[in-house]
Order: sequence, then C-alpha cells, then structure tokens
Amino acid sequence: MDLQNNAVAKSSNMMLSIITIFLTVFILRSAYIYIKSLRTNSPPLIGGYFPFIGCSLQFLLNPVGFINNAREKYGSVFTMHIAGLNITMCTDISHIKLFYNSKEDQVSLYGAVSTFFSCVLPIDVDKLSVFDAISLKKLKTAQHKIFPNMHQYLDTMIERTNKYFDEKESYGFYNYLGTRGKEQGLVDLYNILPPLIVSVNSMCIVAPELSLPQYYHKFIACIRTMDETLESTALHVHKNFQWLHPSSRKAYSAFRELASILRDILIDRIDFRQERLDILKLTSMDEFGEDLMYDANFLKSVFDNLETRNKMYAMTARIFSLVYAGGTVSKSVASCMIDLLRRPEYMKRVKEEQAHCKEKYSDLLTQLSEMHFLEACINETCRRTTGPIVIRKLQKPLSLPQENLVIPQGHLMAISPYLLHHDPSTHKDPYVYDPSRWLNNNTDTTPGRVFHAFGGGSHACVGMKMAIVETKVIMGALLERFDWEITNEVSPPDFSVAGLAKPVVPCILKYTRKQL
Repeated sequence: MDLQNNAVAKSSNMMLSIITIFLTVFILRSAYIYIKSLRTNSPPLIGGYFPFIGCSLQFLLNPVGFINNAREKYGSVFTMHIAGLNITMCTDISHIKLFYNSKEDQVSLYGAVSTFFSCVLPIDVDKLSVFDAISLKKLKTAQHKIFPNMHQYLDTMIERTNKYFDEKESYGFYNYLGTRGKEQGLVDLYNILPPLIVSVNSMCIVAPELSLPQYYHKFIACIRTMDETLESTALHVHKNFQWLHPSSRKAYSAFRELASILRDILIDRIDFRQERLDILKLTSMDEFGEDLMYDANFLKSVFDNLETRNKMYAMTARIFSLVYAGGTVSKSVASCMIDLLRRPEYMKRVKEEQAHCKEKYSDLLTQLSEMHFLEACINETCRRTTGPIVIRKLQKPLSLPQENLVIPQGHLMAISPYLLHHDPSTHKDPYVYDPSRWLNNNTDTTPGRVFHAFGGGSHACVGMKMAIVETKVIMGALLERFDWEITNEVSPPDFSVAGLAKPVVPCILKYTRKQL
C-alpha cells in the first residue's frame, strides 16, 4: 500500500511540476511579448493566448480578414507572433522596393526558404547550409541554363502531356480517375493535374529517368506527400515541435524515399558510364560525357556514412525546392479553367484565339507566345488567387523612416500580394475578373511592381516564362480533348494554404470527351 501511495504521490508531483513549468513559460513569454510591445520604435506586436502558438489560430481561420483588421487597428506595419515566429507585415506600396531589392545580407530570401521548408525536411537546413546564399546561387545558375532552351523543354512538355491524356497510359488521366473507356466523368483538377506538372518539371530539370516505371510512381507519391504537408497546419507549428505533427512525419519519410530514388538514378548513371568507358577503353569520364555531381564511390556509400548522407539530403532538399516551385502551375491551370467556365464570353474568346494561332503559325512556341488573351486570363487568375503573405528573413535590423519604426533582426519581413493585387490605386475594380487589364499595356506586369505572383527584384522567379508556357499547353490540351462544365457552386478561395489559393470546397468539373 505504501508503495502504491508513493507512486501516486510521485505521479502527482510530476504532474504539478509539468504544470508549474508550463505556467512559468507562459508567464515569461507573455511578459516578454508585453515588454517588447512597449518599445516605441518596434512595430506593434500581435501575440496570442498560448505560448508557441501566438495568433496562429486566428490567422489560419481567415488570413486576409486578419491582416485587414490588423492594418486598420495598428497601421501599415505590425508584427504577428505565429508559431514561435515574429512576422512583420509591411502593407504599404512604398515597402515593395525595400522588400524585393534590399541586399541578401539584410533582407534574406534564403533564410525565409529555410523557415518555410522546415516542416517537410528531417534535417538541420542551417547546419548543412542547404539554402545558404552560395548553394542557391549555384541552383539559380543551373536554372538559367535550363530555361532559355524552351524548344527542347516544350518538346518534353508536349510529349508528356499527350501521354498523360492517352487512354492507354497506365499512369495517366483516365487511370487516376478510374474512367478508362468512358465518355464522361467527374474530376477535381486541383488533384488530377499535379502528377502531370511534377513529371514534366522533374524530367526537364531533375532527371529524365524519373519517367521510368521503377521510379515514376514512387517519385510522384513522395512529392505529393511533401506538397500536402506544406498546405497543412504543420506549416504553422513551432519548428521545435513540427516533428510531432503527423503530416510532417509522413513528409520526412517521403523525403528519405526521394533521396533514395535520386541516389539510385545517379548510381545507375555512373555504372552505365563506367561500362561505356571499359568498352571504349577510355581512361577518363571527362572523355565520355558530362560531369556528374558525385563520383561512384561517394554515391555508393551515401547511406553508410553520415557525412555523405547529409550531403545527399542537402542536394535532395534543393531539388525538391525546384520541383515545388514549378508545382503551382497545376493550381493556376485549375483556377483559370474554373474562371473561364464561369464566364462563357471569355472562354469563347480563348478558344477562338487558339484556333487562330494554330492556323496562322506553324511553330508551336510562336503559337503559344501569340496567345495574348489566354495569358491575360492566366495573369488575372493569378492576381486574384495569389496568397496573402510572402516572407523574407531579416539578417540585420531594418529601419522604416516613414513610419519611424525598426524591424528587429531575426524577424520575418512580409508583404501581402493579395492586398497589393486588390489595391484600387493600381488595379481598377480589383474584385472584378477582367483580363483586359493585362492587354495593350494597361498594366505593368513586371514582377515586383504591381504583379507579385512571380516575386520581384533580384529574386524574381526565373521560371516565370516557362510556367506561363506550361499553363498554356495544358489549358490547350484540356480544351481540345474535352467539353467542360461546373457541377457545384464554386466556394470562396482558401488563402490559408501556401502559394495560390484554391476553393475551400473542391470544385468538381464534368468532362465529356470530344471525338478528335
């Protein structure tokens, strides 16, 4: 009995200790937030009722409304304490240049990227320098080498798109829907298009071997799991506790599987080249072809040695960031299709333009380039659905002389593309879907001025042109092969997800196959 009483007493004392520690942390954190909010030269701080959470819940419920209300109450600059992060919103147009064009050692894109991807990467991105300035500069240089060769990219895009919509394709449109052999079906484009987009981008940017059966399905599943995590509540959990979130744990497993796939591809390449060297009696790999990033001995010991495994993980993380950036095309295609279906007059004009360009130009890239109205529709869709927040990390304190404020070092500086895209001073009737605003130079679409779907300044998206071309190709394929209609009421966009918003309730479309 005494032993039982002692056990109960110990359990009670332990519980009391845990409660005491929790309350102490809460009180100290609240005091810290309060004292910090009293600093006259720091932006007003919006905290919350719980430590580590801050105002995350209020923000997630209605991000746009929360930012609008905070701006009305606190002015154009204010700080939100979300999941252990201090995010300082700068909502005035005058802040755009500062946000996009400040030097990396003060307003850092790379620091923000590290923060954003932490919920899907089971590695210390800072310790491994995954997204440091040097690493991402090399990655950006590689992108610049890929994207100018648009004709070669376009050939792959067309080949993959045609294959995806081929009824015989085992990894295609009909297989995913389970409607092979049927003339009609129901589809949520937001779910059905990502495998196509990911496969096109990956085969052009990462490795053509990803189209092989032994890699394709696994690769698509890994990317989808990690994408879904970046749209889950895991993104808003304190980074020290993200490993507890079920979505993050799934993403970590998917990431390791992705690293394994890429490792196997590179090993196969090296083995193949070594065989060719032996056959041709060459002594140097440089005599045979392109250089590889890693030699055979390194790759084959990747998962047996911690140092080399971490290097492989770092490379995999950078590759995923490239694939993820291109994946937003699926949302732009789906949203643009819905916007056009709701406005038959614009849909008719898009189809007429497509027919005209095909008849007038023989070169496919020229056809796509001349589809100006379709591009205007894509821009207008992106304007209306680009999310409420884009971030950078401050490496040094940043002064805002106009507001007489200083944003502290370590804060995430943020602007709101949604608010800027709906500012009447730059976009007349901002809540009206009007593609004509992008025609005849009615609006300057240079990234970072009045259009923020592709970023701006020195870090504007280098894949912007490629994304527009890809969207046009897939839109063309959808309109050529099927007739479409909306089957349910289109719900408001969900701005709590990263990137472009999509309807809160899935928008289900009915397709009817055309006789080609």
